[in-house]
Amino acid sequence: MWRALGRLVFDFLFNPAIGITGGILCIWNKESLEVTNLIMGNGIILVEGIWKEERCGVVIANVHSPCD
Repeated sequence: MWRALGRLVFDFLFNPAIGITGGILCIWNKESLEVTNLIMGNGIILVEGIWKEERCGVVIANVHSPCD
């Protein structure tokens, strides 16, 4: 967890590189998103949670597929 941009508090998940790619970084504001599940696999990060303002479920997906 790190503190940035004044009073906003963020958390993150990093998925390292596959081959020569740079990897995947997913960042979210902990004051806005209540994380309920984190899934990480080859080339993917999924963040499941509750968007606090609306009290609705969300899934954030970051996907990377290297080009040949």
